[in-house]
Amino acid sequence: MFSRELNFRRFRRGTAVLELALTLSLLFLVTFGLVEFGRYYYVANVLEGSALEGCRTGILAGATLSQCNTAIEDQLVMGNLVTSGTSTSGTNPYTLGNYTITYIDSPTGSTTGSNISTLSSMPVNDTLEVSITGQWGTVGASYRPLDLISASQTVYGTSSMRKEGD
Repeated sequence: MFSRELNFRRFRRGTAVLELALTLSLLFLVTFGLVEFGRYYYVANVLEGSALEGCRTGILAGATLSQCNTAIEDQLVMGNLVTSGTSTSGTNPYTLGNYTITYIDSPTGSTTGSNISTLSSMPVNDTLEVSITGQWGTVGASYRPLDLISASQTVYGTSSMRKEGD
């Protein structure tokens, strides 16, 4: 009887290690998945807030695209998505680090718009749309422990507001 109990204990010792291995692998899978998706939605949220600040700056009378780009850069720096001093290059669409910024003027009553090169030519009451996009494979490269989100996935933030008068 004593040897039977001893054999049962040896058998149980091996199953505990197996259970631990299966449980920990599942736990790590869920944890790293949450980290990756959490980072993705964090980046999307920062881009949305940055687009909102750029749009808010752009609808004011006398505003320039340079001021909008600066407002967007400030938000991206606060969100740790670009480093301080990152400069904007190109014309509409602009490039800021790994992100593309587009400004669109949609005339009142229209569902389509066109890229604008200056805010001073934009009529009052037209809708200014600011879009910021980036490829997840580039902007989230350091936070992809399991590669659950495709590298070709576009992360974006968009905001639109009506242009104010003088």
